[in-house]
Amino acid sequence: MRPVNAWTTVLHLIILPFALFFQQERTAAILTPVHGEALQGLVAIEGNASGDGFSGFDLEFAIEGDSNQTWFLVARGNQPVMEGLLGEWDTSNLTDGQYHLRLRVTYSDGTLLENTVEQVRVRNFTPIETDTPVPTDMPQPGQLPTSTSTLMPPTVTPFPPNPAEMPAPAVSRAVYAGVGSAILLLAGLAVYVSRKRRL
Repeated sequence: MRPVNAWTTVLHLIILPFALFFQQERTAAILTPVHGEALQGLVAIEGNASGDGFSGFDLEFAIEGDSNQTWFLVARGNQPVMEGLLGEWDTSNLTDGQYHLRLRVTYSDGTLLENTVEQVRVRNFTPIETDTPVPTDMPQPGQLPTSTSTLMPPTVTPFPPNPAEMPAPAVSRAVYAGVGSAILLLAGLAVYVSRKRRL
């Protein structure tokens, strides 16, 4: 029975690093649009909705200041999304104003992740506001303008390429080679231990 326990330990040591390496982090995030952005017409909403045990997601919007806090469905999905299209929001029939967007991702164990982008501005029928430039100090009549000095940014000299830097494929190969070596070493250790115990 002892050799079986040794092999079980080796298998756990081999499988556990792979399971942790390939485990997907749970995430719920709206990447675009962003807070305060002005929107018109059909708007593509992009983001992340994924992770281990992913079950599905709902993309919704609400009117800012709504006392009932009513959320309206924009899109629903049952497939994970990573930096991709969550849904398209047709704002053409909405009253111009400020809205909130909400992404809710559910998982098989009952976990719920939520991400909200507030104060997106729908502007289909009114002009989009622009930032007002800051007025400069103008000399009064009979007053000489004051001289100003302009600070120039320092010149940045780029560093030469790092000869020790490894490209991504080389890093991947090194990781796989290290994992493979560890597996062989653990397997050899298990064989040695099992033979030693038989003696």
